[in-house]
Amino acid sequence: MPSILEAGGLSIFGTKYTISEISSSGSIDIKPSGDTDDYFTLTTESDIPTLTATGATGFRFASHIGIMDSVQAYQIATCGEDFVLTDNFGRFGYYSQVRASKTTAAYTGTIVAGYFEARLNAANTQDWSHGTSSLNAIHAEISSFGTNGVTAGTVAFASDILLTFDLKQYTANYTSIAGIRINAPGYGVGVSPTNFFAIYIETPTGAATINRAIHVAGGDVFFGGTVIHEVNQVLQWRNNAGTPYTVLSGANAEVNIYSPVGSLHLLYNNAQDVSIWGVGGTAGTGQTFSLQGSASSAGATLQDSPTMSWKAQYWSGGAANTSWEYTVLHDMQTAGATPKSQALHKINNVSILTLENNNGTPQVIVAIPAADPGIAGALYSGAANAVFISAG
Repeated sequence: MPSILEAGGLSIFGTKYTISEISSSGSIDIKPSGDTDDYFTLTTESDIPTLTATGATGFRFASHIGIMDSVQAYQIATCGEDFVLTDNFGRFGYYSQVRASKTTAAYTGTIVAGYFEARLNAANTQDWSHGTSSLNAIHAEISSFGTNGVTAGTVAFASDILLTFDLKQYTANYTSIAGIRINAPGYGVGVSPTNFFAIYIETPTGAATINRAIHVAGGDVFFGGTVIHEVNQVLQWRNNAGTPYTVLSGANAEVNIYSPVGSLHLLYNNAQDVSIWGVGGTAGTGQTFSLQGSASSAGATLQDSPTMSWKAQYWSGGAANTSWEYTVLHDMQTAGATPKSQALHKINNVSILTLENNNGTPQVIVAIPAADPGIAGALYSGAANAVFISAG
């Protein structure tokens, strides 16, 4: 019978000897199963006990392990292990918890529960050209397997990475807390990347009903820098029923703003006072502010412009603020070979001035009170290009 190292002693040819210590001035080799090429070697390196797999590329644990007192060992799986669950306890492929405290002077270091680094060694001479990413400190992937690739049951929500806050110590103060914090990159000598992305998200695709690169369920979204909106992409707004509407779209030559369900208000400092200037040159010089009607067609030969409205306010003497509105409408009246249109000016829905172009013939029509028609005769000169005054 071979020698067997058991709990509490050493068994040699069936006789068990109690031992309290195994010591050696050098390393200790443990060669199980008669394998003299692949075995464990125990050493102490820089005052740290070290277990090494000699001859092999690594070693594995066939049972669960827990390297601390606060985690149940059965909750941590070994590599490639399948759990057949009979309870509702959590299971972890890897669990790390670090506890620390300091009672003298401020702590200026960093406590990290898990540190991962993927490093390119100095001896490397080749390109790394994996299509997605060749060098990754952390790779997270959710997958499921079953008969013919089908797994029964429904998972309510799956996440490659789940971040939660559990601040059990209520006496500690936190100046700032971030679910994810990405520090500015640091480059070594000779390192000059073409692009740097703090977060890079590829286009989500698949058969899902909803495909979103980022979903924020609530709260403010703050951008301290420039927000770049890709050309030919749209910005959508959802109404209370959840229906999406496009509110902003753009192309190389124009930007379109939409109000899909009502009025479009442009506010400055939360007040209805708007200045609109074109891009380039001196503000207002050589620029155009355009209100364009819908396109005409064979079934809709006349399309008026939108109505421009300027609202003034006055106090009526009672207890109400009253609006006094000035409007301008470009009214298309006839189509075909002899088009005719009028610009209608009104104040408080009373006609004041009409500018007309009748197939190239201009005319100005000024409304006057019906009680004083003599004004019209006084202003009418009878000349070919005279102003035409219309009695009320």
